[in-house]
Amino acid sequence: MPELRPWLSSFGATVTPASGEAPELAALVDAAQLRGWLSTYGALLLSGFRGDTIAFEGFTARFAAEFVAHGAGVRRRLGGDGYTQTVTEGNAALVLHRELHFCPFSPDVLWFRCEQRPREGGETLLADGRAFFERLGAPARRALERRRVRYWNLWAPTSWPAYFPALDEAAVRERMPALGMRGSFTADGSLEFHYCAAALTRAPDGATAFANSIDIHFQYLERVQAFQRPSDHATRHRIAFEDGEPIPRALHHEIHAIGEALARPLPWAPGDVLMVDNTWVLHGRREFHVHDPRALQVRM
Repeated sequence: MPELRPWLSSFGATVTPASGEAPELAALVDAAQLRGWLSTYGALLLSGFRGDTIAFEGFTARFAAEFVAHGAGVRRRLGGDGYTQTVTEGNAALVLHRELHFCPFSPDVLWFRCEQRPREGGETLLADGRAFFERLGAPARRALERRRVRYWNLWAPTSWPAYFPALDEAAVRERMPALGMRGSFTADGSLEFHYCAAALTRAPDGATAFANSIDIHFQYLERVQAFQRPSDHATRHRIAFEDGEPIPRALHHEIHAIGEALARPLPWAPGDVLMVDNTWVLHGRREFHVHDPRALQVRM
């Protein structure tokens, strides 16, 4: 029977072996128990269990029959089934966000596995979306309750097939309306589209949670504008309210400040596995030195 050590009264917990030994990850056989804990705490760090990439894949298969391959960003595919990937490569910090909230393929659960941690920095950041919502001022709450967020996306010809395996452009065009995607293919075969999603959601306990990718889209836009010409297509307005009205900078600054205050750093140990409920828990990462390796695997 594994032991559970909550971090806070209702957010985050560490699961460790009951004995001093390090059993295989497969020893965590009670998937229903872990689901219950994840529903309550939102994030579970499984520490002290042994297992390689194949064991990691087998463990996640107890919780999901289907997985998503992240086609956007710079990632490498690992493992046997093609759904184990590296996290976003590079060493830059990533602000808090909800994975893939900008498209209709946002997963319910994320699983991370640590192979190598850097000597300094590189912690994964976690935040309770319920606590985030509670810190928002009344005007911010009203703005996010009243309108959904619209994300603009441009997926390269090498990226979009990850979300539409075995489909050609014509088949993708047919599927897009049912998925809430509005757009078309460009001359070079890229997929350009808008997608709208609610910035707020309900946690399992019924509380309202802030769970979206607003801050990281502003972060991306600022980085692109710093290194590319303003006319480049990547610097187009990537995020707005559903009706096209820009998200005010003051609202973004409020969101960013709350995220900075709430972010809880999670130091890694090799072999650790982290389960995150992506529907109401936000995650990010701290910067680490470019020559100090950090190797994390992710499934979703």
